[in-house]
Amino acid sequence: MGLFDNELFHRLAQFEAEGPPEAKTALDGIRRFVAIPTYPNRSTSMDLGDPAGFLKARDAAGETLDRLEKY
Repeated sequence: MGLFDNELFHRLAQFEAEGPPEAKTALDGIRRFVAIPTYPNRSTSMDLGDPAGFLKARDAAGETLDRLEKY
């Protein structure tokens, strides 16, 4: 998980706090695989267990953030 991932998850968490249900859904998909570190702590160690599943959830989170940022 890289720096971009943490920034993406942090921004989604901000949207989640504002209430859009799709932000929570996207973050729940990520939380199945990793604990999202507290921003600005950008380092974490993890064993993904299912790297393909994580990548799919990360892509979905990015797409969700793109939609939310447009509004």
